[in-house]
Amino acid sequence: MVQEPESLDRSTESAGKSVQIVEPPKEPVAPVKGILRKPTEKFPEDPEPIREGVAPHKDALKGKDIPVGARWTRIDRRLVNPEALEQAKERFEERMDCVIVLRVLTKEEIQKLADRTKKIRESRGQLFD
Repeated sequence: MVQEPESLDRSTESAGKSVQIVEPPKEPVAPVKGILRKPTEKFPEDPEPIREGVAPHKDALKGKDIPVGARWTRIDRRLVNPEALEQAKERFEERMDCVIVLRVLTKEEIQKLADRTKKIRESRGQLFD
């Protein structure tokens, strides 16, 4: 049988007698202070640091997927064909059933592209006749 030193016996007895209940503080936690300097007249803060509606250029992605915040316009190929988008110098991706323009287009812009597509198709029809 092994005997424990007397100092260990006393610490267990005193720890059992002095129990203290602790509650978390109810005061709100102070906000974290930023490390950036305040904007100056020489270097003002950009009012809109994120430009919505514009996807990054294909070269900027280099193997990455479409960014999370990117926005685009999906148009049926029966309405707008890729040749019209190339003439308008739009960045786009071709799919089987649609084309995806890598920015947000207004209804007027889509209508202009549809008119351009119609002219292209009419000129093709004249070539084959």
